[in-house]
Amino acid sequence: MNLFHPAPEPRPPSAAGPIFISTRSLTHEYLIDRLLRAFLLLLRDLPAARLRILGDGEDRPHLEALARDLELTDKVVFTGRLDGAATAAELRRADVYVSLIDTEGLSSSLIEAGAVGVVPVVADMPASRELVEDGKTGFLLRDCSPMQVAETMKKAAADATVRENCFRHTAKVKARFDRHRNLEVFIRKYRELLGPGASGRQCS
Repeated sequence: MNLFHPAPEPRPPSAAGPIFISTRSLTHEYLIDRLLRAFLLLLRDLPAARLRILGDGEDRPHLEALARDLELTDKVVFTGRLDGAATAAELRRADVYVSLIDTEGLSSSLIEAGAVGVVPVVADMPASRELVEDGKTGFLLRDCSPMQVAETMKKAAADATVRENCFRHTAKVKARFDRHRNLEVFIRKYRELLGPGASGRQCS
C-alpha cells in the first residue's frame, strides 16, 4: 500500500484529454472487450480520451486484435504486466479507473486505485460498495452495457467534485486497508487475547 499514494495535490484533468485506466487481468471474466466497445462509444463525445490497459492474460492477443478492428490502436495502449511502482505511477497519471467484473470480492486493484485517488467506475456489488459511494467517491454501474459504461465514464471524467472527494478519500482507504497497519492491529488483538505474560507455542 505504501507505493499506492496520491500525488501531493489533486491533479487537474489532462489538457490532452482524460486518461482512463484498467489494471485487471486480460481474461474473459474481466470484460475488457466490453470496456473497449464502451470506449469506442465514449470517443464520440470525448475524441481526445485515451485508455491504458495494464496487465496480461490469455485473452491479450484477442483484445489487441479487437482494438485494431475497432480502429482504437492510436487511443488504447496495452502495457503488459507492470510492477507495483509502475502501476502506482500509471494510476496517478489517470483520471478514471474502470472495472466491469461483478462476481468477485473487494479487489486489490480497486483498493490501489482508491489509495491513489483516481475516480473509480466499477460494477455495483457489495464489495464495491465498501469503497465506493455512488456519485460521491466514484460511480457504481448497475447496467454494464457498453452504452451505459460509456455514459458513466464520461460523467466520471467531468465531475470535479467527485475527483476532489476521491483525492480526500485516500486517507480513509489507507487507514482501512493498509496491510501493514492491519497486521499490527491483528498482532495487538492476538496478544490481548493471550493475556498478560502469555506466549504462543513455539514451533520446533
